[in-house]
Amino acid sequence: MGTLSISNCGKPPDQKAYEEILATMSMEKAKRFFDNYPKSQYRDKLINEIIVWCQQENTDECYKIAIDTLPKDHPQYNKIITYYKKHFGGKK
Repeated sequence: MGTLSISNCGKPPDQKAYEEILATMSMEKAKRFFDNYPKSQYRDKLINEIIVWCQQENTDECYKIAIDTLPKDHPQYNKIITYYKKHFGGKK
């Protein structure tokens, strides 16, 4: 347990949050991350991880969750909307 504490020492809060989200794929945590760290160096990485996750799942529900989670001001957001409408006929 001491090793875990030491390995987290000195990490910036946005890096810790990013790593926790990846470990759990929690979209609620992802939403909070985007709100709390809008200029984080991990923002694009997290967005790409969510997109890759959806591409692997390739389900209507996964894309709905991604659309609800991703920041609306990010260029990838519109690409996800377009893909969702084309492949799932959704009106999200």
